[in-house]
Formats: sequence, C-alpha cells, structure tokens
Amino acid sequence: MVVAVAEVNIASKVGMRTPVFFILNIDIEITGDNVNLVNRLEKLNQQFQWWQEQEPLLVAVSTGVDSMVLLDVLQKVIPRPKLTVLHVNHELRDESIHEAAFLTKYCDEHQIDLIKINWKLADHPDTGVENAGREFRYAFFNQEANRLGIDKILTAHHQNDQAETILMKLTRGGALAELTGIQFDRSFKSHQLIRPFLSTSKQQLRHYATTHQLTWFEDVTNNDLSITRNRYRHQALPWLQQQNPRALDHITDYAAQLERTLSDLEGLMQPIMAQITTKIDDNQWRVSLTELTKSPLAATSSWIRYLLEKMAQVPDVKEIQVLAIWQLVVNDNKTTGYIQLTDDWQAVREYDYLKITKMTKQSRSEDKPVSDFMVKLNQWFPIWSGELFGVFETPQSGAQLTYAGQINLKANQLPLWLRLAAKQDKLALKTGHQSLRRLLINQKVARDERSNVQVLVTNDDQVVAVPGVKTAVTIIDSNTHPYYLYHQRKDQ
Repeated sequence: MVVAVAEVNIASKVGMRTPVFFILNIDIEITGDNVNLVNRLEKLNQQFQWWQEQEPLLVAVSTGVDSMVLLDVLQKVIPRPKLTVLHVNHELRDESIHEAAFLTKYCDEHQIDLIKINWKLADHPDTGVENAGREFRYAFFNQEANRLGIDKILTAHHQNDQAETILMKLTRGGALAELTGIQFDRSFKSHQLIRPFLSTSKQQLRHYATTHQLTWFEDVTNNDLSITRNRYRHQALPWLQQQNPRALDHITDYAAQLERTLSDLEGLMQPIMAQITTKIDDNQWRVSLTELTKSPLAATSSWIRYLLEKMAQVPDVKEIQVLAIWQLVVNDNKTTGYIQLTDDWQAVREYDYLKITKMTKQSRSEDKPVSDFMVKLNQWFPIWSGELFGVFETPQSGAQLTYAGQINLKANQLPLWLRLAAKQDKLALKTGHQSLRRLLINQKVARDERSNVQVLVTNDDQVVAVPGVKTAVTIIDSNTHPYYLYHQRKDQ
C-alpha cells in the first residue's frame, strides 16, 4: 500500500509535536509484514525534520526486539545521526546482567557510545514497581540529556503500545484528549521525546528483526498477567484482532481522527476565548459569561477545559470538575459560588463573570466561612465552627474523628454543595421537618454565629446536613448509596 502525502513542511506549522493524523499519510512500502522500516523512517524524518546529518541523539535500548530494531534502523537511515545508547538494568531478572553485557559488546563492535545505569533492588518500592521503574528511567534520560547537552531522545514505542494505552485509558476513564494516546513526539522537560515506530506494529518489528537476523532478549515479565498492561497485551488486543485483523490500524485511525477534531476545535475556540477572557495576572483569569453566551460554543463544556488547561494551566483537570463548572455557569438560580479545583486553584462565579483563581498565601482566609462550593468526596473542608468537615464514600476510623451521621443519596443528587444557610432552609428529622432557625436555637448556636452557619445540600438544593450541628434523616432504599459525614479539629 502506498499513500501519497503533500510536500509541505508540517513541522514548521505545528511546532514541536508531530500530529498522528499526518504520520498516517506518510508514503511507505508494505507487503504483508514486510515494511521497509528504513525507508519509512527516512521519509518521516524528511517530513518532520527530527534530526540532521550527524546530529547527536539519545536512544533508549532495553535489548528487547523493539529497541534493537530501532537501533539497527537508525544506523542505516540517511541522514545518519550520531547515536548514544541509554540502558537501564532494573535488576528485576537474573538475565538482565547478560543483556547488559550483550549490549556493551554490541555498542563496542558498532562504535556506538553506551551509558548504563542500575536501578538497585534495594531502591524498589513494595508496590507500584512498574510506575516507579518508569519514573527512574525517564529521570535517567533527562539527567543524561542535560549532562551531554543532547536535546532529542528516541524510544521504540510502537502501534501495539499505542492501542494498549488507548484501551487502558478508555477503560479507566478521564479526559477525552487522553484517547489520542501516545504522541509521536512531545516536549519532555527541556528536551524532545520522539517515538518513530508508533505507526508500526509489533508484528512488523518482529518480522524485520527475524529477516535481518537481529539478536534480542525476551523479558519474561512481559507475560505476567498480574500486570494490567500485560492483560491488555495478551488478552484484550488478541481478542480484538480475532474480530478484525485490522483492529490496530482502526484504533490508531480513531486516535488520529480525535486528535484532528480536538485540534480543529481548539483552533475555533482560541480567537473566541481571546476576545472574552481577561488575564488579570498570572494567578487569575476572568471570562465574561454575557459575551460567552453569544458564542455557539457556549452550549459545550469544551471551552471550560480550554480555559482551565490551555490558558490558566490548571494541573490535573478532572471531567467532574469541568461539569461542575458548567453547572455553575448555566444555573441562573445560583449566580455566585465557587468550586475548589486543587488545593490552590478555584473556579469562582460572580454574577456575569467566571474567574479561575490561584490562591496565594495572602489571598487565603481559612478562618473565614466560605459558601457555594462543590464538596468533593473523601476530602476535608473548613466550616463555620472552626472545624474540618468531610463526606466519605466508606466509613473512616481515628480517635481524632467525630462521626456526624450517614446520608443516603441517589446518583442524580450528586455533587454535594456547601452554602450559607438561608431563612427558608429546613432539615428532615424522624418526626418531620424542622426549620433551620429552630434547629440552631435548640442546638444553642450563638446568635452572632448563625449568619455564618453553612448547610450541605444536594445538587437539587435539598438540605442533608448542617455540618457541626446536625445531619438530616434520609431514606434508605435500593436506589440510594450511603455516604458518611465526619468532622475534626483543624489542628489534628
């Protein structure tokens, strides 16, 4: 199959990162598993200018088939880069000693610089070894790139890795943009991480290795089904390929379509958001909701994510936070309020404006009661009484905790909100409903404190608790789920 591609310098137009949807149009020669990988890599580099003649590159090599193929192909491409191999011995297997020795001999014979490091067994954590190992590797890559002054690091991630990653993210849930999967190249610290085999299947890499009689080592831990990725690799993907032999291509194509769509959407949003958004300073952005409603994008939550991630650069934005902000914006009955995004960042609605604010030490006032914000589960919040209050999905234990009661909620009653009490508020008790005014009198809450009292309400504004005072009686049935209320002193 030969696919034509226009002769344009895409790299100069899109910046550092190479879009997946352009990679799919690269002109290559394929006959079954026989992919001309040298030809493909030369065309990719010609198109995206990843390196120049004799430009120094760092190449991560594990001695597995993928990285040994990458190393072999890089030695044959024109223009030829100057290679330095990076190798990590994770000390997870006895064979790793032999693999390191083989790679040392290989690099010596091919006159390639080699830098090795051991991840000492004593430094391995009791759990999460896979993630910890990845962090160690990339810290090593960054360290050597800084030391040697080399900007570009190549890894041998391939199409199967891409499909596994997309399926894992699809199963786990998260932001839509995560379904674009691994990027062909992206910024990494102050360097550039490049994965030139991302549109090449594992089967094609094996075929190349066999045809060219390469030596490689199999990592037996790759067959360990207790590791999540291995279950996708050996169970989920093979099943999908049984249903359709081109499943890998289709998953990659969907990722490319999604990336193109998100890129187009971002292009549409950028000029609109630039007009209606004011950057007050590095810690605060303000959007005119009046102007926003004039835009066709006002009916979506995409502009909220764009504002948070692209403009304000709020870290680790969750979809539930985006939806909560959207609810705050479209709810004309709640024209003020805020949502805590992280320990530092807040989304605040003030009538016709939405502000994304990073709290500084000077701007915090932890002793002052706050109102109208979404209560995130399993977290602590300050309340009017000077205590901390939290709603948890499971019962908690600890001498410093005071159990405040159980509430039973339907799914559509979430998220919960904490707001200042209103005169009309009532609390459900075993004997009926009691007005908040009478409740506070009965509980001997001082008169000068009553204006600070907050109530915990459902998404439809039903009062389910007065934190620090009393918890409502809620119905238990098959449609409800129990949640547990606690409070504790701030100094505990």
